[in-house]
Amino acid sequence: MNKSQILSNKYYKQLLEIAVEDFIHVNQFSRDGQALKSQSSSVWHYTADPGATAKREQQYFDNLRNQNPNDSIEDRYAGAHIFIYQKDIRIIIPLWERAYHAGNSWYNLNAIGIELCIEKDGSFHPDTVASAVKVGALLQLLFGYKTDRNIRHYDIEQVNTHGTRWRKLCPKPWVEQPALFTKFKKDVEAQIQSLVNQPVSKPVNTVNSQTVVKLEIDAKPTEITGFLKDGKAYLPVRKLADILGKSDAVGWCETSRMVLLSGYVLNSSVLIEGTGYAWVREIANVMGMDVDWSEDTKTVKMKGKVKL
Repeated sequence: MNKSQILSNKYYKQLLEIAVEDFIHVNQFSRDGQALKSQSSSVWHYTADPGATAKREQQYFDNLRNQNPNDSIEDRYAGAHIFIYQKDIRIIIPLWERAYHAGNSWYNLNAIGIELCIEKDGSFHPDTVASAVKVGALLQLLFGYKTDRNIRHYDIEQVNTHGTRWRKLCPKPWVEQPALFTKFKKDVEAQIQSLVNQPVSKPVNTVNSQTVVKLEIDAKPTEITGFLKDGKAYLPVRKLADILGKSDAVGWCETSRMVLLSGYVLNSSVLIEGTGYAWVREIANVMGMDVDWSEDTKTVKMKGKVKL
């Protein structure tokens, strides 16, 4: 996926609800700016720097740009896309660019590298693992790969200049205790299911789903239907946005569990079997359209140019 596809994707927008973009400067040592060929996997690492925070790691990799390629000191070429320290999640290299995180391997150009910070005793804090589960699930949904494409750096066989094959002990806690990594992947899968199959946010029995509402746009009938609740017409937000050519305007706020439209929280939104609905007049107000109602035919009539 390229930059525009990622930035407009709802799962990247959800990722930014829990993470911050804290990009390091473009430089030859830790962020060369070359585009990824694909995002087909996530490679999981650990920082091997006890007690270091995600911010401190960001500063370290940003400072690699100050190396002098013309002196006698050996230069380091390294980086990763995301660093996680407890609940602090930092994206330091854009997910559409490569990072030097997996040695001289195919994964540098085809995978996302994630580094987990370790505590002073060398362990992962429970909050770090919980954040990693959320990140892992959103990355899978964003890029469309399966859970088995979450791999440890250890799983990538390295070959040195002498042809010797070896594996890096990374991330050490998950190499020494493989069951923890197995559990992590199961938790990622469970998180994906909870994101895809969102529970009903308001009781279904508050919705009068027996009264079907139809929709016309500029006097033309559509196949979109909704329902009446407390005398108000509700329509599926994403389907409506799709038909109006504004699919990218729809999002989801996990904190408020409300549908977003062009960044605005639709306070009337209600989730039914994974589909977000909202009061048509609130939708119309955000879109800048006019709306009328036909009581006889139970039809919402929207018209006008979308002003999103």
